[in-house]
Amino acid sequence: KLSRRYAIRDPHMLSRAGPVLCAVLALFCAGPLIGDVEMAWVPLWGAALLVALHPAGLDVALERVEWPTLLFFGCLSVFMRGIEWLGLVRLLGDTIAGVIAALPAHIRLRVSLVVIVTASAVVSAFVDNVPFTAAMIPIVQQLADSPATALPLEPLVTALALGTCLGGNGTIVAASANVVAAGVMQALGKPISFMAFARMGVPVCAITVATSAVYLVLRYH
Repeated sequence: KLSRRYAIRDPHMLSRAGPVLCAVLALFCAGPLIGDVEMAWVPLWGAALLVALHPAGLDVALERVEWPTLLFFGCLSVFMRGIEWLGLVRLLGDTIAGVIAALPAHIRLRVSLVVIVTASAVVSAFVDNVPFTAAMIPIVQQLADSPATALPLEPLVTALALGTCLGGNGTIVAASANVVAAGVMQALGKPISFMAFARMGVPVCAITVATSAVYLVLRYH
């Protein structure tokens, strides 16, 4: 049934697009070996090559681009850059660090893990997690290096990674994959609203974050 519904309609184009896709993925994986080349150029090179290989030309390719999704990502990047420039992300990170430093020493590690994974998930559910993670990394490093806190680095980084990753399940704007999927559904005439996604995403996010918090406390008690 799946073979009939999702049949390959253009095997000739697939034979061209397949190697290009594999090359793009290989260049992503080999990013550190390339040097100072920006990774954003890799998909652009792949897209340009596919357009050149497509018999219909540039016009047909541009018609199939998800322009609303790209515009959303562009506006989101500008918005997050503004928040970062204002220092709000850094302020949030410093607040979390201040709360952790004020905790009693015998419960500091366990509570800090819960605070970091929960706060990271909540923030990442509404804003881009990349600038937040970038702002939190030196703070986590400071918590590990400071004699006043003296916390091990590995559990703190693990909590940060879990929180920022799982928070992307909370809302439709929290992860790039969510936005792309919403754009595809919009084009198919089956739009997904913010609240409709949140009714499913928030419980999933809460359950996975709570499970991660329990795991972190048991793993690094």
